[in-house]
Amino acid sequence: MILNSISKSVLLMGFVTLVAMQGAAHAGERSESVYDCTASNGAMQDCAQQELDRQDALLQQSFRKLTGGLSKDKSFMGQSIRSRIVNAQQVWEKYREATCDVAGIGSWGGSGEGLLIIECKTDMAIERIEYLHRLPVNF
Repeated sequence: MILNSISKSVLLMGFVTLVAMQGAAHAGERSESVYDCTASNGAMQDCAQQELDRQDALLQQSFRKLTGGLSKDKSFMGQSIRSRIVNAQQVWEKYREATCDVAGIGSWGGSGEGLLIIECKTDMAIERIEYLHRLPVNF
């Protein structure tokens, strides 16, 4: 059990290092960090949080772009299309919170717990951005 947590932490540190070195800046991709994300656990968490903040901003931008042009009048089966999308996003946000809280269990109480949760949220934000981009926008 302890070896499993240590292995996950080592793999996560390597992943964060790789992410910091890649430098992707497009929506739904990870960006390059401006400082050494491997200097300490705190630095790794700071870098991961910056990336989560960036992905969340891109997610909000994608969501606003999708819903901004939708009429509140167009409906499908008695509910406006816009309200369905807004509702789905709100439910997804709760799902992400619950899912990623569980992702930290592998390092529960340890320094890697927060990093696992942040990485989970980042991965799910990237997936959600890609999903929103696939939705038809011409209702």
